[in-house]
Amino acid sequence: MNINIKPVTETEFLQVRDHFEVKAKALALKSTFVDNEGQLQRKPVKPWFYGGYDQSKFLRADINGETFIIGAGNTITGILTDVLPEACQRYQERFGTRDAHAVVKAIFDTHPEEGYQNMEEYENHLAHEKFALVFRLLPDGQVDSKVLRLDLFRMIKPEKKDDTKFEFIGGLMHALKHFTYRNLPLSTNRENYNLDHPTQIIGWLISAFFQTSHTKGG
Repeated sequence: MNINIKPVTETEFLQVRDHFEVKAKALALKSTFVDNEGQLQRKPVKPWFYGGYDQSKFLRADINGETFIIGAGNTITGILTDVLPEACQRYQERFGTRDAHAVVKAIFDTHPEEGYQNMEEYENHLAHEKFALVFRLLPDGQVDSKVLRLDLFRMIKPEKKDDTKFEFIGGLMHALKHFTYRNLPLSTNRENYNLDHPTQIIGWLISAFFQTSHTKGG
């Protein structure tokens, strides 16, 4: 894959800023659920939302001849760029054991953060609002209506076949269970697909979402 990443220009930032706010607000304020009568309903989740990031939180990624803008906060960027690569080497015994809680503990112990009473609070912190949004810039300068959301993870649950094991549901930490870094597991499982760096998966996910055909249900 041909990929080149660099800071966004002010023009590129302005192109996606309003689009980002609309999408972030929709994600934060709306939730679908099925009521007692089996009808799909929507309701507000909370009275506030993260409406965007400043220009320093955006990067431009040129992938296979197309331009993408990635907006991400400090937490997801820091974990994927610096903390996770260090954690999987420092606490090797906590990775690849099908225990998502142990992986989160390794991340925390590598880069401790104040203000959390226990690991459950820290896990909730990582599972909510810790995401990146990816936009594609079209040749005419418009922003593609499709947006890719990359969560760190959405929740931790017991495995369906073994409730003594815990897995990441959704997000990058779920995807990274299939990969290694320096031949060390990056998440809960032990598989043999080595990455040059954990951030490499971002380009692959962008390409898979925007540049390949999709069949619903496939």
